[in-house]
Amino acid sequence: MTDDPNSAANAAASAHDGFTNPDEATLFLASVVDSSRDSIITINFDRVITSWNKAAERLYGYSAKEAIGRPLTMLTLPEDVQQVLSNSEKIRSGEEIEIFDTIRLNKDGARLNLEIALSPIKDVGGNIVGVSTIARDVTARRQAERALDESNEHLGFLIESVVDYAIITLTLDARIEVWNAGAERLFGWTESEALGQPVDIIFTPEDRASGADQDEIKVALEFGRCPDERYHMRKDGSRFYTSGVMTLLKDDEGVVRGFAKIARDLTSQVEAQRAAREKEMLQKMVAAQEVERGRIARDLHDELGQQLTVLQLKLSSVKDRCDVAELCDEIDVIREVVHKIDNSVDFLAWQLRPAILDDLGLHAALERFVNQWSRHSEISAELIAPGREGARFPPEVETNLYRIVQEALNNCHKHASCDHVSVVLRERTGRVMLLIEDDGQGFDVKDENKRSRGMGLSGMKERTELIGGKFDIESSPGGGTTIMISVPVLEKA
Repeated sequence: MTDDPNSAANAAASAHDGFTNPDEATLFLASVVDSSRDSIITINFDRVITSWNKAAERLYGYSAKEAIGRPLTMLTLPEDVQQVLSNSEKIRSGEEIEIFDTIRLNKDGARLNLEIALSPIKDVGGNIVGVSTIARDVTARRQAERALDESNEHLGFLIESVVDYAIITLTLDARIEVWNAGAERLFGWTESEALGQPVDIIFTPEDRASGADQDEIKVALEFGRCPDERYHMRKDGSRFYTSGVMTLLKDDEGVVRGFAKIARDLTSQVEAQRAAREKEMLQKMVAAQEVERGRIARDLHDELGQQLTVLQLKLSSVKDRCDVAELCDEIDVIREVVHKIDNSVDFLAWQLRPAILDDLGLHAALERFVNQWSRHSEISAELIAPGREGARFPPEVETNLYRIVQEALNNCHKHASCDHVSVVLRERTGRVMLLIEDDGQGFDVKDENKRSRGMGLSGMKERTELIGGKFDIESSPGGGTTIMISVPVLEKA
């Protein structure tokens, strides 16, 4: 079957010229027409069917006996009748009609997508006496084309509706050809701004300098795809981390037509992983710091504390043998200084790492610390912890809450000029609630300089986050300060 439906009629006419016997030519022509895979029918200018080949029978469902002598309009949609009449008149006047697509009806009333060619029929004198209609069924082809168009349309809708992934297609010279809504959201360039631009606009300057964009294309050409994870750049110059793949695009014949790049933003995941690593490192550092604090505290207590005790005993012995009043008074002064040093060393060792925290838990450690801190700082302080005596929590929770109280009270002593401090420890439905409230001078919580003084508030907040807690602070100039901490925790048996 050739591409041109007119070719069957042309071939028959050529063959007719080679016969000397008209009957032989007529029989040959009839054989050619009947063996054609295209429907070939003829009509007169009254639009009555005058011939009907085998292909017409297969196409329309009417036998030749049923069709010949009937009007062509039996195959025509009502809205197309005028077109049939117009085409007939054009042929009568000698006009040529190009191949066109139309709809015809078969015997069952089903619609057929046809490709039709019309040719004039001439008598021996060269007069146009009718029309030859050659039709080819293109229903399956048109359905496939419509299905492809619909598929492409659906694919376009799908690509445009995806906003979590950037979908970009590139020409062979790496210029942007498709830029979906996800690409607009991730990279910041609108579709009109991006189309036609080289793909390197989304790469960082250092990646462009190293040829990373071209390397992706080379790998995709060699292996069909190139997965990558890297930082890309938005229109505003900001960077974000993506996971993506560059894929080779080929047509049905295997010819490379371009590339597709799909990418998604992994910045939040990467930052979460980094935060988790940093938290783990900080936890290890804090644990190592506590171990070292404990060692130093033991050394202070065992070594320096014992030496101070020996020194006090020696001074007492000297005092007992002293018989010079002035000298005895000097010894008493020295003994008092040594006593104060001894107390300071005990308090310093306690601050470094109280053994009671490991042995008896947070309640006992806080009770002793608050009392000792109050005597040492000469500031009134109280611990309010109803029903908490003897309760134990995970070591990291007890250690960090203890350090937070320690830091808060020391800040109060240094900066708050307060007269009274309350430390409240409560447990509510699986959470430990810690409140530290003073009546000092307070400060503006929006003042970053005061919030970040030394380790201060940032250190307390950091320790709270290490144990999965929530840190809040309320303060105002002249209104005191309240620190509120809530930590999810399961009480140890």
